[in-house]
Amino acid sequence: MRKYLSLIFIVITSTFVGAQNLNLRKIIQKSDLIIAIRDYQSEVIWVNDVTYKTYIKVDKTDSTNIFIFRNKIAAVPPKLILRKYTDNEDFYSDLAITKSACALNAYDPGKSYYNLFFIKKEKDEYRILMHLPMLEWEQRENYRHQIETICGVENIKKLKDRFAKTLDWFMENGLTPDSDFIEYYKSKKIITDTIQYSEKQYEKALQQFHNGKEDILPIVRKKYFDQVKQYYIQKMENILKIDQPEFQDYYAFDKAFYAIIGNRLDYESIDYVLYGYLTADKFDKYDKKIIMEHLLKLVKESI
Repeated sequence: MRKYLSLIFIVITSTFVGAQNLNLRKIIQKSDLIIAIRDYQSEVIWVNDVTYKTYIKVDKTDSTNIFIFRNKIAAVPPKLILRKYTDNEDFYSDLAITKSACALNAYDPGKSYYNLFFIKKEKDEYRILMHLPMLEWEQRENYRHQIETICGVENIKKLKDRFAKTLDWFMENGLTPDSDFIEYYKSKKIITDTIQYSEKQYEKALQQFHNGKEDILPIVRKKYFDQVKQYYIQKMENILKIDQPEFQDYYAFDKAFYAIIGNRLDYESIDYVLYGYLTADKFDKYDKKIIMEHLLKLVKESI
């Protein structure tokens, strides 16, 4: 059971940044108001013995307490009440990946922190789509840059130009375009079955890949196979040097092996069996090292 919990944790943490960035773009586009708040209060109102409503109350919305990054409403009221939807009152739950999914900043009383709220106005209600708590100034500014960039792209009138600029954004963030993006531009006849990337976009994608943004692997793998292969060989060799590897190390090794070998392994081959055993409890660390050495050799010999 512990092994499977570890696997779930690794999958979540390894994909969190990529998923968050992809969803960030969608949430920005759906938000009517995006603000960073210094001070606010939470309030829970019980409707009955099984249902409650959670609100965020902002008593001051002047420039001393809030910073507006996006505003599509007429005016921000002097006092703001935001509806915070909980797990049993989902609102855009498929998008609401929040910073609570990873470790928060350790509180330092000497620093200023900001809470970033993405808000959708529905009639007279301000609904929170996403809340990123306890951001330091540098983190806040990084989000501000992302928000301004995405909003700028969103305002481009010509669909073809907007597509190209959005594609640039994906490359600059080390992300493979999501299916919604692809299907939308297919429906508009901007693309056909595949996206044609420019050389500059390929180069940016490769740069981000070397920076550790492995989500972009599907774009760079074929064009830069030798560089991608060497990247993963180095990663596998580094894992082999670890004296006491943990489950996450074996998982990372497996992932690197699969990135190069892909679906070329016969499911009934001994190599596929060994690949599967690396994250299982069947062998001890000594045997697993022999397996890793064998799998590394396969990768080095692959073409």
